[in-house]
Amino acid sequence: MVHPEGAPGRRRCLGYAEFCEKLDRDEVFQRWFAPLLADIDRLAEDTAPAASRLAELQQILITLIDVLDPKAERFPQFRELANATPSTRVANH
Repeated sequence: MVHPEGAPGRRRCLGYAEFCEKLDRDEVFQRWFAPLLADIDRLAEDTAPAASRLAELQQILITLIDVLDPKAERFPQFRELANATPSTRVANH
């Protein structure tokens, strides 16, 4: 999210702490995120309806990581787990 006080040509992102504070204190900001937060809460209660979609999303994100970091230089300790089959992932944890 772009910081609202960023000047043209000098834009900056809203940091995590600033984002959380704004979400806690700014009612307009809270209303903007309310539908998303409600969806997240609903999903957290029962992931079964979304399990296949979440698994597909995970695989797409793994593919994106492979495109962005083809030499596996970042977080190599997670590559083996990410490239394992779903049954292997469960067996290893």
